[in-house]
Amino acid sequence: ERRRLVEEIGLDGHTLASALDPDELARVEHEADHLAVILKRPRSWMEGDGRVFRVASVGLFLFPDKLVVVTDEDVPILDDAKVAPRGGTPSSALLRIAHRTVYRFLEHLRVIGTVAEEIEGRIATSIENRQLLELFRLGKSLVYYVNALEGNAAALERLQASAVKAGLTAEQVD
Repeated sequence: ERRRLVEEIGLDGHTLASALDPDELARVEHEADHLAVILKRPRSWMEGDGRVFRVASVGLFLFPDKLVVVTDEDVPILDDAKVAPRGGTPSSALLRIAHRTVYRFLEHLRVIGTVAEEIEGRIATSIENRQLLELFRLGKSLVYYVNALEGNAAALERLQASAVKAGLTAEQVD
């Protein structure tokens, strides 16, 4: 799949690798025939993660006639059509994905808040190292999320500055 994306579609191999690297910073890059946007997204949480919420990268490669989306796991990028208005252009799809990513972060932050309150309640009744460790893991998750959201904000500001190249309308920029 990677070879096809590089050879047939024309993605830069380094930027493609960045789209799959969970430690990569969010950014926007201008390529010869497309715009490359790397955003951070919340990783799907699994029971064995010990209440640590992690982030992953997603690559959005905007061509005049298509949007190529690259992730390291099979996740529904646009799993709720009610989240953002529909649009038929590749740039509209990119904006919907960015909007959905922010929405997923907000969902995860609500869960983190609920879990933190639950742990605080258990700490108030019985102070054990286990509850404190859980609270520290949640704090670590918040650091991941804050860094990811700050990176996404910078990348989206750069995307806004690249509105013409990305084919965004004035309404989409707003």
